[in-house]
Amino acid sequence: MIAPHPENEHERVEALRRYEILDTEPEVPFDDLVQLAAQACQVPIALISLIDPLRQWFKAKTGVGVCQTSRDIAFCAHAILQRDIFEVSDALGDERFATNPLVTGEPHIRFYAGVPLVDRENFALGTLCLIDRVPRRLSWQQKQTLTVLGRQVVAQLELRLRNRQLTQRLAIGKQAEAMRAKCLFALKHTHSAIAFLDHTGRYTYVNCAHAAMYGYEAAELIGKSWKDFHTAPCVDTLDTKVFPLLLKEGRWTGDIAGRQKNGNPLAANVSLAVFPGSAQSSDWLLWICHDPKTPPAAAVVPAARPVPEPAPSPAQPKPSQPARLRILLVEDMEDNRVLVSVFLKALPYQLELAEHGAAGVETFQSGHYDLVLMDIQMPVMDGYEAVRLIRLWEETQQRGTTPIIALTGNTREEDMEKTRAAGFTAHVTKPLKKNTLLEAIQRYAVNPSLKELAS
Repeated sequence: MIAPHPENEHERVEALRRYEILDTEPEVPFDDLVQLAAQACQVPIALISLIDPLRQWFKAKTGVGVCQTSRDIAFCAHAILQRDIFEVSDALGDERFATNPLVTGEPHIRFYAGVPLVDRENFALGTLCLIDRVPRRLSWQQKQTLTVLGRQVVAQLELRLRNRQLTQRLAIGKQAEAMRAKCLFALKHTHSAIAFLDHTGRYTYVNCAHAAMYGYEAAELIGKSWKDFHTAPCVDTLDTKVFPLLLKEGRWTGDIAGRQKNGNPLAANVSLAVFPGSAQSSDWLLWICHDPKTPPAAAVVPAARPVPEPAPSPAQPKPSQPARLRILLVEDMEDNRVLVSVFLKALPYQLELAEHGAAGVETFQSGHYDLVLMDIQMPVMDGYEAVRLIRLWEETQQRGTTPIIALTGNTREEDMEKTRAAGFTAHVTKPLKKNTLLEAIQRYAVNPSLKELAS
C-alpha cells in the first residue's frame, strides 16, 4: 500500500529543502543518534530517513548498506502522516505491508517503529526509525527513548541550519567590514570635507579634510555637536527651517556660517543628506562642505559666545547632575545577567544586555558605551572574537578605546595573557562578587564623575 501525501506536501518539501541536508556527507552527531537508538531499543537497524518527493534518503544509518529507497515502498512515508510513533509489530501480518519488497526481500522487515521528525513550523521532514527482522513491540520506556532521540535529531537539524546561516552572515559581515574599511580609507584621504552625524547632531565620523577646515584634529570632533562650531543665527536657521525640509525632502544644499578653533569666522557651502534607513542606524546625516573660505569679519554674524554662569552662592549650591554611565553586558547565562542587574540596580548606571558575542558587537556599534562587561565562553561568537571585532571597528571609526572587562572563570596566567592579547582591558573572575565587580567598574569606567556616587 502506497502512503498518500500529506495535505501540506509542497510546503513540507520546501521546509525540508531549507535545511540543505539532502545528499550531504555523513555527520557524527546524526550517526551517534542512530547508534544510540539501536542500542537503547535493541534492534539491528536504525535510520534517520528524510522524505523528499520521490524517495526516502538516509542521513544516518546502522545495519543497512543502502542510502535510499523509493518513497512508494517506504514505511516512513506512512509515519510522517502522524505525530506519534508509528509502529508495525509484524509486517507480514499487516495487509498494508505484507507484499512490500522491503518485507519480502532485503532487509526482510518484520518490525518497524518510526517517530516523525517535526520541525518548529510543524512540518514532518522524515523519521528516526527502528527496524528488526523478527516481530516485536517497543516497551513504554523504549518509546520514550525513541521520542527523546527524535527531538534531538530535529535539534541537530536546527543547529546545523543556524550555524550555516551564521557562517553566511559572518562572511557577509567580513566583506562589508572590508568594504567599509576601504571606504573609510578613501574618505580619510579625500580633499572633500565629509562628516557623519547621529540623530542628536553629534559627529560619529569626521574625515581629515572636514576637521582641518575647522582647525581641529578629527578625534577632537567625535561626539561633539555641530552646533558647537557654528554661529547662533546659523544654528537657529538650520534647526527651524532646514532640518524640517531635510526630513521631508531627504537632502538640502546651502550656505552656513561657523567659526574655527582659533576663533576666526568660517563660511562654506554645504550639502546635507539623510541616510536611508537611518531609524535603524547610529548615523543619521551626511554633511559635506564645499568651497570653505574665511570671510571678512563684517560679512559674517559673529559666533555666539557662551555667557558665563554666575557662581552658585553658598546658600544655593549648584546641584551636580553627572550623566549616567552606560554599561554593556555581553553574557549568555541568564543567571549572571540577572545577578549583574541586581548588583547595579541602585547605582547610577544604565545597563544594556546582549546574549552572545555577535549580538554584543552589533549592540556596541549601535550606541556609545563607557564600559563593556564581556563573558569569554559563549555560543555563536565567543568573547575573544567579539573583542577583536570591536577593536577593529573602533579603529576604523577613529574612536577611543572603550574599556572591556573579561568575565571569566579561568584564572591561570596563560588565560589572563590570552585575554590581554585579545584586547581586553582587565578581567573579573567568576563567580561574580558585587564588591569586586563594582571596584573594577569604578577603576576602568571612562566616566570618572560617577565613581564617587557608586562608592
